[in-house]
Amino acid sequence: MAQEEIVARLGAPEILAIRRFEGRAGIVVFRTESPAETAKLRTIEDLFAVLAFEKVHRGFKALDDVRRIAQAAKGVQEALLLRSRIFGGASPKRRLDFRVITRMAGAHSFKRRVFSEAVERGIVARNDYRWRPSEDDNALEFWATLLGDEFLLALRLSDATMRHRSYLVSHRPATLRPSVAAALAWLSKPQPDDIFLDPLCGAGTILIERAFLGRYRLLLGGDKAFDAVVAAKTNFGPRHKPRALALWDATSLPLRDESVDKIVTNLPWGKKLGEPSELPRLYPCLMAEFARVIRPTGLLAILANPNYMTEQLVKKHGLRVLAKLGVEILGTRASVFVLSKRMSQPS
Repeated sequence: MAQEEIVARLGAPEILAIRRFEGRAGIVVFRTESPAETAKLRTIEDLFAVLAFEKVHRGFKALDDVRRIAQAAKGVQEALLLRSRIFGGASPKRRLDFRVITRMAGAHSFKRRVFSEAVERGIVARNDYRWRPSEDDNALEFWATLLGDEFLLALRLSDATMRHRSYLVSHRPATLRPSVAAALAWLSKPQPDDIFLDPLCGAGTILIERAFLGRYRLLLGGDKAFDAVVAAKTNFGPRHKPRALALWDATSLPLRDESVDKIVTNLPWGKKLGEPSELPRLYPCLMAEFARVIRPTGLLAILANPNYMTEQLVKKHGLRVLAKLGVEILGTRASVFVLSKRMSQPS
């Protein structure tokens, strides 16, 4: 989904590589002529300038390779200026504090700490700035990834607001990470005339992320918990209109038949919200109501517990599965279902 948004928003950038990590966020490496526009991406959590992406030896020889590459990597000054221009902050000084964030995948002969130390030594030995290792929160972050025999070194450009979003001032249990909420909304293929519904809106994250993805006709959301509706209204503030937020039961929505274009929601998983014993009864009731209010040409993107959301349940209520994606959210397996009415023929 991140790749799709990158391509759609940045005017045909060159996708150089895609790397996935089991249970962790993956990496999309791309080249663009519009770097300032990357700050508007919603389905990613961090933005980096790639300084090196090279093959290294296997075994302990890899440590010499990554130290050498970190010392010689080009483009650091340009990355620092780009970071300042896109996300603000002071221009680079002669002495810079930094820390190294590392990820490793595959079998290696050394621990992650040893890998981190090798990268750190290479950066300290550079001759462009005076580099000082630091654990300060304001230190520059070099992210070093070792995936088999591939070494990727990057400088983090984005700040914490890209991952956590400044609008999230009121939180609820089981609130989705904003990037996940944006990815779900993206799967609904946003259109400027959408009447967009999240029938179990919680703190409103999915609705707000849909607003950031582009124009719409109306945002609709509701929840059976009063404090959830209050949280959603707080997070919206005065922004993103027209919208309507209501206290309701999602199994009996106060909406006309075939009145919404898109439904995107995060169903209870039986973890932080909902008792597992309730879900076999709850999911069919929700699906029946979603099938009732969605237009014949509409789309649904639903994050759900795969034990209770099944293709048989979907078909029973006159819907069909366009895509089913396995995901892992905070260590818990879940499924994303992209659905349409069976009689529709979406392009």
